[in-house]
Amino acid sequence: MKRSLGFALTALASALVAYAALRGTALARRRQAPVTVHFLSMGTIAEVTVIGGDAERAAEIVRKAFDEVEAAASVFRPDSPVARLNASGSVRLPPVMPGGFDLAALLRRSLDVARATDGAFDPTVNPLMRLWGFRQDGIPARQPSDADIASALGRVGWTNVVLSAVPGSDVIRAGVEGHPDVELELGGIATEATDVSFGREGMELDLGGIAKGAAVDFAYERLHMADFTDFLINLGGNIRVSGRPERGRDNWRVAIRDPANPSRTTGETVVLGSGEAVATSGSYERYVEIGGRRFSHIVDPRTGHPVARQGSVSVIANTAEEADAYSTAFFVMGLGFEDGGATVFRWFGASLTEHVREAR
Repeated sequence: MKRSLGFALTALASALVAYAALRGTALARRRQAPVTVHFLSMGTIAEVTVIGGDAERAAEIVRKAFDEVEAAASVFRPDSPVARLNASGSVRLPPVMPGGFDLAALLRRSLDVARATDGAFDPTVNPLMRLWGFRQDGIPARQPSDADIASALGRVGWTNVVLSAVPGSDVIRAGVEGHPDVELELGGIATEATDVSFGREGMELDLGGIAKGAAVDFAYERLHMADFTDFLINLGGNIRVSGRPERGRDNWRVAIRDPANPSRTTGETVVLGSGEAVATSGSYERYVEIGGRRFSHIVDPRTGHPVARQGSVSVIANTAEEADAYSTAFFVMGLGFEDGGATVFRWFGASLTEHVREAR
């Protein structure tokens, strides 16, 4: 009897261990399952997908990062440095502490893209965006005339953006509580302040073609600082990935939206390794109707006219900022473009002639 009881207890114990192991495996798998959080930010839909981590915490980190970029770069927020620059023609950007968003650095990189694309991307395009009804002024009652466009083009030109570092401004000084006459010098622990001005009257910045990508990169770094490793960030189609999407799979797959029917995909996917990004620019995204005609929100800064061709261009790059800016530029340029189709490029970060390859 004792032997039978002992055997039964042993069997029960083995069953409990086996159950615990199975339950533990199930929980581990559940913890590794992707969790996605959606929210609105920077005028579009954002999403954060996390594998094996606290998705709500990750989303909050990303949301704060997006807010920081928007507060600096938005033309729609009158208190932003960009809006103040547009209103007055000059602004001083203060030093940036480590880990903060560096607007001056973004401006320099946007000018680099303008130079590389011969102005197909131009961060001073805002007078044209305003003319065609994509700003707070509202949609015009009639199509802008050639004279209207020429006037706006006279206030567009990336070569007339002047950035000047303020020497010694990276030295941070702090007061001592209770000793108003004492000031401590903490040293050069921040970037230098930067003066930004325009070389032509009436110019205005618009970083809409690069800011969302920059925001994704900024949030990407913030998540890594918070020890997240496997995640995807998507801000209105500007996507960057980190780590793995699931156990046993190294690469992420992202579907390309069909420009002829944005509610569905083309059936093609792009493959992204850890750290890579993709962005898509297309005529279907936003538009205005003037006099019964539809005009795309992507305006060619060289001609002053919205791009008339249909379709989309996606760019895979090492950063979301590059993918964002170059997808806009390539759409404007019609580079390798199939009218009405979805074209995909991989950008390697040097010259257009040597380092752009079709990724199909």
